Amino acid sequence: MFYWLIYSLASFYIGYLLSKFFSGTFRIIFLCTFLVLMLTPAIVEVGSNKLAPAIIIFFLDLILEQNLSTRSLRPILLSIPFVLFLIGLCILVKKRFF
Repeated sequence: MFYWLIYSLASFYIGYLLSKFFSGTFRIIFLCTFLVLMLTPAIVEVGSNKLAPAIIIFFLDLILEQNLSTRSLRPILLSIPFVLFLIGLCILVKKRFF
């Protein structure tokens, strides 16, 4: 649990620093996409209840096991379109009503 807290705070900080290079609406899109990419959890092993960041599981599987498995990327592939849809909806509502 404490690991996730430190990892989340570090991801927010790094995402904030990287998003400073962009301006306007693209800053929000980049920050949210970066956070989804870094914070989406995935199951470490089949049949296990342990969760870890999906992107880290993917790279560790790629490096240590030397196989390309998309099992760890499935949660990210589901999360990114959902977040981009929500960002688009928020931008549309903001332009329309405010």
